[in-house]
Amino acid sequence: MKASNKFWRVAALLLLLVGMTGMGAAELFNPPDAGTQEWLYTEHTSLVFGVDVDSEGNVYSGSDDEEVHKINPDGTQEWTYSEHTSTIEDVAVDSEGTVYSGGQDNELNKIDSSGEKLWRKTYNQPIRSLAVDSEDYVYVAGDFNQVQKLDGSRNVVWEYFADDDNNGIDVDSEGNVYVGGDYEEVIKIDSGGNEVWSYTGHSSRVRDVAVDSEGYSYSTSGDGLHKVDSSGEQVWTFTEHEGIIYPVDVDSEGNTYVADNGGFGDDGLVRKIDSSGEQVWTYSGVASRGQDIKVDSSGYVHIAFRGDEEVHKLGFNQPPEFDSVSSDPEPPQINRNVSYSAELFDPDNASELSEVELQLEFDGEQVYTDTRSVSGDSDSTSWSDVFVPEEEGQLDATFTVTDTEGDSTVEELNYFLEDTPPEINIVQPENQTYWSYDIPYEIEVDSNNDAVPDQDFE
Repeated sequence: MKASNKFWRVAALLLLLVGMTGMGAAELFNPPDAGTQEWLYTEHTSLVFGVDVDSEGNVYSGSDDEEVHKINPDGTQEWTYSEHTSTIEDVAVDSEGTVYSGGQDNELNKIDSSGEKLWRKTYNQPIRSLAVDSEDYVYVAGDFNQVQKLDGSRNVVWEYFADDDNNGIDVDSEGNVYVGGDYEEVIKIDSGGNEVWSYTGHSSRVRDVAVDSEGYSYSTSGDGLHKVDSSGEQVWTFTEHEGIIYPVDVDSEGNTYVADNGGFGDDGLVRKIDSSGEQVWTYSGVASRGQDIKVDSSGYVHIAFRGDEEVHKLGFNQPPEFDSVSSDPEPPQINRNVSYSAELFDPDNASELSEVELQLEFDGEQVYTDTRSVSGDSDSTSWSDVFVPEEEGQLDATFTVTDTEGDSTVEELNYFLEDTPPEINIVQPENQTYWSYDIPYEIEVDSNNDAVPDQDFE
């Protein structure tokens, strides 16, 4: 991958929506937001090729204009670094805010948190991809067929020789490195520089690589997105893309974010794919294919597109959702108090639950409304004895849950109450004994001629 520091707790849950008429707890589907552009950074004067984001939400971009820019979380410029002499292919930031940049001038630059150059290291071919680990070692990959691990003073700790050009690199929390390139493979290298395994499931050049906290790696190419376990075995392949998938990033829940070129058309697509390989959403508000993509700890997606000179910050806050809504009794009955309950949750960490409202209408007239405060990622609430329907009619309950970002989801329970006379069904029991009693009898036999000697009596 082209950078490090990947976070995002997202847990998106998609369920099936069915209309409820005369039913209790519902199966629910609450579609996620299609994506909102939080800001658009336009201070570069040529194409942007690399982006990274630190733990504070600061964004770093490298461009064909030979500059590295630090962008504040609100989209304003913090500083500009102009020591490169050609296109900057990638940037990476460490835990101290130190930035590494490299590109077609064959140079790796180390820049301090104020935008000042610390040192420069020269290679004999362009640098394509950079990564930084938790101990602030930097990893360099490019057209020189090598992967290098450098310390903070640019000393080579180890180097690994690949069979062809490298395009994407990432590193896990144990210092294992994952690299892919024109050789159509993903290679895992341990913290000492030794090859662990080589994944050969791709059929074209590997464009980018990412690794999650569990050691699963994700790699992109023209044949899709591949998920590979820590032993180098394929878990799944996502092939519902158009054209070629280029950049990839992964959050702390194992959701991946990729961008393709829309089938070689003018418009590309950004896709979120869950940890099982299922597509969650697509975002089509882009000019062309994505060049680099990063997700921050608040769930914002930062992306550079090939067709413009901008950095885009996209918000994908998912609305809160209902686990269930129900009535008691179910269904409601005439001349009986009805109560309601709701279980709800917020599927991501971009927001939390804020409030839930119940509105009740009978034959189109509002008869009850109440709003409750809720909080956290999940909560539940109930409304007891809110209404007694006294006659036949339509009873509609509307539940609205809202999160701290102001996004909301609505669910309804709809019932038609009929005034049906009660019925009495008499069931005749068969072969049932309810009581028994023994009655003593005394039999007298006279001495007339009708008597039968030795006759038994019952």
